[in-house]
Amino acid sequence: MDLRRALRRLYGLSGYAVAGLVTPYLLLFAGDAGVPVTVNRPLPGAPHAPPAVALAIDVALICGFGLQHSVMAMPAWKRWLARRLPPSLERTTYVLAASLVLVGAMAAWQPIDGVVWHVDGPWAHVLTAGYVAGFALVYAATLWLDHVRLLGLRQAWLDAPEPETGDGPGDAAALKVTGPYRFVRHPLMTGLLMVFWYTPHMTWSQLVWAAAMTGYVVVGTVHEERALVRRFGDAYRAYARLTPMVIPSLIPALTRYRARRRPAGPALVVRRPDIEFTADGPTVWYADNVVATAMLTAYSALFPSLERFMADELRAALPDIRDPELARAVRDFVGQESMHAHEHARSLAGLAGLGYRIAGLERWFAWVTRCVLRPLTRHVARPICATAGSLAIFAGVEHWTAVMAEAVLRQPYPQIYSPVAALYYWHAAEEIEHKSVVADALAHLGRSYLVRIAMFLSGTLAFGLLSLAGTLAILVQIPALQGRGPVGWLLYPARVVWDGVAFCLVREKLTWHIVWGTLRYLVPFHHPDGFGRGLDLGPRSAGRDAAPDPLAAAGLARAIAAGAAPRALRRADA
Repeated sequence: MDLRRALRRLYGLSGYAVAGLVTPYLLLFAGDAGVPVTVNRPLPGAPHAPPAVALAIDVALICGFGLQHSVMAMPAWKRWLARRLPPSLERTTYVLAASLVLVGAMAAWQPIDGVVWHVDGPWAHVLTAGYVAGFALVYAATLWLDHVRLLGLRQAWLDAPEPETGDGPGDAAALKVTGPYRFVRHPLMTGLLMVFWYTPHMTWSQLVWAAAMTGYVVVGTVHEERALVRRFGDAYRAYARLTPMVIPSLIPALTRYRARRRPAGPALVVRRPDIEFTADGPTVWYADNVVATAMLTAYSALFPSLERFMADELRAALPDIRDPELARAVRDFVGQESMHAHEHARSLAGLAGLGYRIAGLERWFAWVTRCVLRPLTRHVARPICATAGSLAIFAGVEHWTAVMAEAVLRQPYPQIYSPVAALYYWHAAEEIEHKSVVADALAHLGRSYLVRIAMFLSGTLAFGLLSLAGTLAILVQIPALQGRGPVGWLLYPARVVWDGVAFCLVREKLTWHIVWGTLRYLVPFHHPDGFGRGLDLGPRSAGRDAAPDPLAAAGLARAIAAGAAPRALRRADA
């Protein structure tokens, strides 16, 4: 063995050994457990800095750690290093430098006094177990990823240069997905986040460390995603569509198996309602209730952009849906939602004829959808939680539209001619028909309870804020449209309160539907057709020959009585 080879291997072993010691110390340091110097305990004899100074020092240390990673990942640095060291030692040099910078940051860390939260009892054991699980996941992911290559020892030992890109679920030319990478794309980062945040006793010092290192994890993961796409191309893009980034889908195999066995519901029919929207009729067109009228009028401005957004996301998920019956249901769902968007856009002219200033509200909703909701879904929900993340948002939105449809259709009203009422009866009937399609698609692509609930809360917040803003914008227009004088304006707030109580608590009981709907959705294995369907314990349906939902049939009958003439379309027409 020549001297250069021996030195190269010794250099690789030193990097491997240093990283092997620093990594567990880092995890114990972050958890304030088992080592003399931790995030809450400085070096013996070190001066105790005031909180503001300590915060500035700690932020500078984390920035220095990030700066080292950024500089050594730059192509210019790699070219400079290649002129001075063999390419096979590049990874070892990176690992050694990162380990030494991390040691310096932990040694110079300044604790900050104060407790953010402290948990006792069973929840303390749960958080401690989460920390231990994160600790184990870091090592499991590293071992599964080939830690010898990850820490540079293989390259130094064999004199083999570092591959084109960094760490991923496989290191061969073909993408291989095994072990924890079947459940999450970056289990190493998931484990680190669990170590940083799962603690029953969170101090301000730990919070600063956790928040700063979380930022490092997010930035590093985004860069790693781009490198993996360059390396594996379409194979990685397909893998990313089905597998969350950092929030594990704990039961993908089980839920996909259930999704394949899930019985098909009644065949969806894409209908054109053929409603003639005119400027005739009362301004308060829904049950003489100003609150309900304002909310539904605002929805006619919101639904064109929101329904198209939903249809686009479901259409993008179609290539990953392997079950033919479910794919057919999703295509029909997209057809119905596209028709909803088209008909609500048509209704705006009739509502404007009634005097509502609706065009500006529709443009504002379209701007919010285009500039806020679509980017958040594309750049946050989908990268972090895969395709299931965006579908989970719309599963929550569909849950609420079905809840409101049931609240409206269960309330008997006299059958009167009203084009806008006909539109909503038709829309409510089809919401009842396809209420389970998005939930089935979500289960098919891998359902995680945490992802489902987090996206449900996000979608509910966005849908609720848009609904509130639109309702208020319409409510303030109604007195002028009704020609109310000064006395009418003074009495109008009382009318709003009265009609709001009637709509939310007495007749439609919308508040109770919302509370009960929220509790139902929070149940694990929730499904719009019932808990048994979510567990795949319900009775088998007859597929395309299954009987239609009686509530949906009643809604279509009301729509016809109110002036609609629904006719089925060929799928090509939809």
